[in-house]
Amino acid sequence: LSPANNANSIAIPTVFNWQADVNAQSYDIQIATDNSFTTPIIEENITQNQYTTSLLNYNQVYFWRVRPKNLCATGVYSNPFQFITACELPSNISLVSSSTNQAQISWENSGNNGSFEIEIVPTGSNPTGSGTIVNTTSNTFTGLNHNSCYNFYIRSVCSSGTSVWSEPFQFCTQPDYCGGDHFYDTGGPDGNYQNFEYYVKTIEPDAPGNRVKA
Repeated sequence: LSPANNANSIAIPTVFNWQADVNAQSYDIQIATDNSFTTPIIEENITQNQYTTSLLNYNQVYFWRVRPKNLCATGVYSNPFQFITACELPSNISLVSSSTNQAQISWENSGNNGSFEIEIVPTGSNPTGSGTIVNTTSNTFTGLNHNSCYNFYIRSVCSSGTSVWSEPFQFCTQPDYCGGDHFYDTGGPDGNYQNFEYYVKTIEPDAPGNRVKA
């Protein structure tokens, strides 16, 4: 049966499976937050030995059981199985700011998550799957390379374990023109322009006494 008894970090949507009964024409499944099933939150009759639901909450303890039925009789419920759903992924990941060597990333705590595990890797590199634990909803990464792009990954940490890792969020640091980086328009370093392009870029000093050198 799955989710197995005392299983942790069960994903949502949640898939329930159990061994088929050759005499069953249908099954009753109950899902509740208490093992006495006083007020089941889900109570369904289905014809297959599998049931999927998206109605459960993240980081919540649940109990479930199932029984077979046919036209002649109704079986007894199985022993209740307990499981805990996974943490909810953070949402609204965004780039707050970036400079030539650092970047600040923020996100929202979508569930009752106590902390987060984060990791960045250069774009094109695979994440290690082992990041840094933080207790805030933003983080500033320092010591980055100028004019470079990175992928940011995050997952929630809660009482039931961890969520899945997020999809990569890409961000880039700013060029260091004074350090030798070059500005390119849409044609890139090789001048690969599309037909009928029109592009304007204004470059100006960002402080009194500075100058632009071309």
